[in-house]
Amino acid sequence: MSKAHIDQLEKELTRTKWVIHTDISTFEYLEEWEISRPNGDSRHILKFDLFGNGYWGDTNGTEDMGNACGCHIECQPKIDLYFGKYTGKFQKDIKEFIQDLNAFG
Repeated sequence: MSKAHIDQLEKELTRTKWVIHTDISTFEYLEEWEISRPNGDSRHILKFDLFGNGYWGDTNGTEDMGNACGCHIECQPKIDLYFGKYTGKFQKDIKEFIQDLNAFG
């Protein structure tokens, strides 16, 4: 279910004028995305929490973005997003995440 969350996150970041500098063209193990505004200002690292294959899954290579359970802005852990069920709650949460990011960024 996380693939849908990742796709929606990418869409919302792009829609609100954030640029993703990390190559996200493949659905593989990525621990973070580097994002900024189009002019390069407000650079941030978006860290993903990967736990789907157990505690050591990310270190032994069995994790991918499909195992992401959430993300947060590095150095700003309160700006976070949990990838719960892909329902209205997630839609509300992602809008709040983007609002918090825009206010901070």
